[in-house]
Amino acid sequence: MYENRLAQVRTQIDREYGGEESSSATDVGMDEPHTCGPEEDPAGLAFECLKLFWSDDIMDHLVKHADGPMTADCLWKYLIVLLALGYLKLPAMSHYWQEDDDGLCGVEYFKRMMSGREYSRVRGSIHYSYDYLQEMLNYNFKEHWSPSPVLAIDECMVLFEGRCSFRQHVRGKPHATGLKFYVMADHTGFNYAFWLYKGSQSTESNKQKDLAADLVQTLFASRTKPEPPGDDCISTEASLQQSVIHEDQTEEGESEYFFPTSDDDERELLPNHSWSGSDTEEEDDDLPQPRSDHALSLEDLEMLGEEETIRPYLIIADSYFGSVEAASRLEDLGVYYCLAMRKNTNAAIKKPLYTGLKKGQWRTLYQSSPRQAICVFHDKAHCSFISNFRGGERGIRRGKAQDLIPEVVGVYNKYMNCVDMFDYSLGMNWNTHRSQKWTQTFLYTLLKMAVTNAWHYYSKRYGKTCSTSQFHELILRHGLKVYGNPTCSNTSPSGDHCIVWSDKTGKCKCCRSVKKNSSTSFRCEGCQVFLHPKNCFAKYHNVHH
Repeated sequence: MYENRLAQVRTQIDREYGGEESSSATDVGMDEPHTCGPEEDPAGLAFECLKLFWSDDIMDHLVKHADGPMTADCLWKYLIVLLALGYLKLPAMSHYWQEDDDGLCGVEYFKRMMSGREYSRVRGSIHYSYDYLQEMLNYNFKEHWSPSPVLAIDECMVLFEGRCSFRQHVRGKPHATGLKFYVMADHTGFNYAFWLYKGSQSTESNKQKDLAADLVQTLFASRTKPEPPGDDCISTEASLQQSVIHEDQTEEGESEYFFPTSDDDERELLPNHSWSGSDTEEEDDDLPQPRSDHALSLEDLEMLGEEETIRPYLIIADSYFGSVEAASRLEDLGVYYCLAMRKNTNAAIKKPLYTGLKKGQWRTLYQSSPRQAICVFHDKAHCSFISNFRGGERGIRRGKAQDLIPEVVGVYNKYMNCVDMFDYSLGMNWNTHRSQKWTQTFLYTLLKMAVTNAWHYYSKRYGKTCSTSQFHELILRHGLKVYGNPTCSNTSPSGDHCIVWSDKTGKCKCCRSVKKNSSTSFRCEGCQVFLHPKNCFAKYHNVHH
């Protein structure tokens, strides 16, 4: 029976995404693991992983709607420079291209990628549809990744201090002020679904009771590739009825939630559970020994009861999202859930649980239809949870002190950091130079999300163990190899150093060195500087090379 149930879970997960049955070697992400051969370039493979998520459709959209002439190669140069600004940090933007004989400022990498003037031109010419880029990136994330059975939902803050009507301040966050994203990530830290909070301008729901369900619904929705928007699109309650509970209620049927009163009732409370009492303080002799790591596996997600439908996902969310109404919507979607709840959320239902509860104790209410439990645990403060996966029927040990906590708290603590893992990887090698426009910060954030997810894909697909910084380095090196200019190492104006006509006009580099203000449309293709073709070209290369 155990093997049959496990096979059903795996089959249903694979069926949802149209893939074949996963091999035992990889239960997340790719169908078949691939090992890099000696002839394969790791940097090239890393860049190909990035292009899976930052696809040609996104590049075509950005090129099409740019303000001025733009090519895909020029845009890739700009995006790679954006990533390099976070990897190689200097105090001011001008320092990256500044000429400095002492070598304190001026980085050869940036000069070979593009000039400072070209960087500013491209940065100012980018326009796009915010909704299309968000939808397209979400589509690419789902198209190339199969999530693990455990997913967490949380907020993700991106630093931005410019002017924006929907800029948020969330106290306690590392970057308290900025753009707020709602993110659903699996236990590996892969960002499977997200959207930007834009206040009244949001096309998605901003109601707390609907946020979790709307994100989870993307797991089951059919994936349709977003249609590119037209030029005019480019721009600079199904809830559970609550029954009020009073401490003096004794008549049967007055409340949907109840304390267990007999062994017959307790066996049907939650699937695959036995329970030792509603008010727990000390360890029971018959209490199962807790797992040391509180780890969940696919086997934990089996429904061993009599229900015909197997629920393939467990959703974890913090108290911002948790409520009886949110649990009701998740129940309709057919998933397991473990939601924290604020103290004042559904307070009437939880009132009997708080009364007289001592530190270290917990108390649980159950509902028979749908089957779910509300557990209140008195730790440093009163913490409340609602779940159809685990309740307060047994305890597990926590930390070196081996304190006993409800199993629902152990599950929550184990997997609530999924989005934090993604957030930490997203913030690695972050470009800290301020942006005045939120659209620039938004584009950079989407690019970093694609890089972070590409890192997870690269590690799983090719069996490579590398840090986020090492993956950034691979992308930057391959970007320079493909899109950068040759190094200025020749000692004569020959080879790659040749004079070419440019559509732009700039100040002659050689004339400026003698404080002479003279413009030209000719430039050196190797050095990417403007020079007069007659005397200045040879003079500049004889002096500098």
